[in-house]
Amino acid sequence: MLPRLINAHNYSFNSIPIYNFLCDLQNQNKRSGLNLRLGAMEKNYKFIPRIELGNLILKPATWNLRKKDLEIFTIQTDSDDDLLEAAQRTRTTWKMPPYIVLAENDNELFINLQNIDSIRMMINAIGEKANFIFKEFLFTDDEQLVRKNQEFYTNQIIITYYNNQKLSTIKND
Repeated sequence: MLPRLINAHNYSFNSIPIYNFLCDLQNQNKRSGLNLRLGAMEKNYKFIPRIELGNLILKPATWNLRKKDLEIFTIQTDSDDDLLEAAQRTRTTWKMPPYIVLAENDNELFINLQNIDSIRMMINAIGEKANFIFKEFLFTDDEQLVRKNQEFYTNQIIITYYNNQKLSTIKND
């Protein structure tokens, strides 16, 4: 009997060797996944277009960027309108769709480049990182996996919250 991992996480990242071994056993004599790796090309090019085979998406469009590549990080303003305009110019320059994800290892953060709160969240998430990767978000409204009548549902939800008490404590310090 082979052990089975029943939760979704990246067990191969920074785990103890015996745990990694036990988790790998579930894929013995099986293909653990299907992916397309482009080797050094993935890091050497700032933009890699979507790669498709028939109606199968093998790799979503990917942008390997630095802060200086995005006007959002080079303008000196806190104005919402200025940030939205900078995001629009960035989209035009890099031919980005309105919905992208900020990818880091197996973590992806959904970003709506037409929403100021989402843009600010992206700026905060990138923080001091010099390099980062954006990928196209594949599940737009007309391509949702779950449909009921004329309604579309997403396979991901984002819930933001904050602690008023902690915020007031920080402001008072």
